Amino acid sequence: MLHIAIYLTQKVSNIAGCRYVTVDSKPESVGFYIKHGFKLVRGSSKKEYPVLYLNMQPIAEELEPIESLDPFV
Repeated sequence: MLHIAIYLTQKVSNIAGCRYVTVDSKPESVGFYIKHGFKLVRGSSKKEYPVLYLNMQPIAEELEPIESLDPFV
């Protein structure tokens, strides 16, 4: 489900300019999100639901095509 959420966020970012995905995590799930590239928001680790974020820009850059079809269009 996380991969689907990231995929959908990437699609929306092409229209609305989304840059970060944030989650209010259960404390026992923080490691899962960190394993998938999320970073803990400073000062939130002691909250009931720690906040983590994922920067979508590197993911978007990785998904951009390496070559262009412009010469053929």
